[in-house]
Amino acid sequence: MHGSLRFRARPLSWSLPWLLSLLLLSGCYADLDWRELKSTEGGFKVLMPARARETSGPATGGATLILWTTEAGGAVFGAGHADYPAGAAAQLTTSRDWLARNVRGKVTADQEAKIANLSGRAITIDGFAADGTPRVVHARLYASGQRLFELAVIAKPGAISAADLDMFFGSFEP
Repeated sequence: MHGSLRFRARPLSWSLPWLLSLLLLSGCYADLDWRELKSTEGGFKVLMPARARETSGPATGGATLILWTTEAGGAVFGAGHADYPAGAAAQLTTSRDWLARNVRGKVTADQEAKIANLSGRAITIDGFAADGTPRVVHARLYASGQRLFELAVIAKPGAISAADLDMFFGSFEP
């Protein structure tokens, strides 16, 4: 392909110390690069820890969930919305249970949450990834008329700091 480019393998004795130094230094710096995500269609903004991509798919109750996701710090962060003709408030429990089923998990915390003029639920779920490794889901669900807002972080237990969870959930503005 590129005949002028030649790569020479470095001996392991050189690369191993360099790699170890890089790994040690990487632990000293946060790998979350917070940036604002603004959804004009969704009517919200939130800080995401890396560049997010938009997807959509079926949600509970026949609605379509528009979701922005990113992976950072060993976790998946998601923020999205779905519209329900009969009203979003009735979907809070159904959406919580759907999140728990997705990780074959158990709801370990579920309490009232408020942000701006919205009421909803702050949820923690202990579950498992598809390969059987433990996962914890931290989620916030907020209802506003027909719109349900969903924010979630899925990670190995202890992988995400409380400060990063606060940054993510606290930055949400409907």
